[in-house]
Amino acid sequence: MPSFNDLYSKYLQASDVDSADGGKIVAPIEAVKPEEIGRKKERKLVVYLKGFSRGLVVNKTNAKVLNAMTGDKDNYDLLLGRKIELFCVDCEVSGAPCRGIRVRGVK
Repeated sequence: MPSFNDLYSKYLQASDVDSADGGKIVAPIEAVKPEEIGRKKERKLVVYLKGFSRGLVVNKTNAKVLNAMTGDKDNYDLLLGRKIELFCVDCEVSGAPCRGIRVRGVK
């Protein structure tokens, strides 16, 4: 039976990564698209990985890592086909503890 997350969430969440094999996801980047996210319709990048229907909304921390992977060229098309690893860390949002997804390049 699919989980509520699978049915109602358009984007990857920390629980998806935590429940993956070994607590991480490793896959090549299939697409990177700017999308309007949330009620405020904030424009953010979303990374789609090969083999996954839901994308990762890129926060500022992950954007810096992804930009560094391009050699700081500020061109997210250079990420296509590059393999990344998603993993989770404990963090805070508005003072409340939570789990956050982080990215790193894989060679």
